[in-house]
Amino acid sequence: MISAAAAQLLLAEQAKLEAAEGKVIVRMETCARSPALLSPGLIDVTDVAKREDAEIFGPLLQVICVPTFEAAMTEANNTAYGSLPA
Repeated sequence: MISAAAAQLLLAEQAKLEAAEGKVIVRMETCARSPALLSPGLIDVTDVAKREDAEIFGPLLQVICVPTFEAAMTEANNTAYGSLPA
């Protein structure tokens, strides 16, 4: 991250997702070399009732499990990012 403060904000986002019923698969953590360095994290947010439509800029990947390819496409398009104005 750009700074230790930015890293702490990202760790707070991870904690927020976990508190909202996100399941941590791989916990993002601060690296020993620098408080601005974070290890990659992976969190399953399938069961998070209210997922924010916000990008998180850092090594934290959110996974949403779906039963079919069609459901995956619907979920992938369920965002304001990359959308064309109506």
